[in-house]
Amino acid sequence: MLKKDIPIQMNLFGISTIPTEPKKTKNMLTSEQKVIQKEKFEAHRAWKLYKSRKYDALLTESDKRLLLKYYGVRL
Repeated sequence: MLKKDIPIQMNLFGISTIPTEPKKTKNMLTSEQKVIQKEKFEAHRAWKLYKSRKYDALLTESDKRLLLKYYGVRL
């Protein structure tokens, strides 16, 4: 069945009753936003390590810096 064979329902004024939705546009991140998003992701990973009490050998200096910056945890 071709698309033009499908009947279109119209209201009394000749306007189609099929709701049309605008196309969603994808938000493009800038390079600065990508860096910040990656840094927050790494900080959250470090936070999960810290909360699991496995942070003695697994946290790096970068992780400790991110914990201080985003969560205020000083190790």
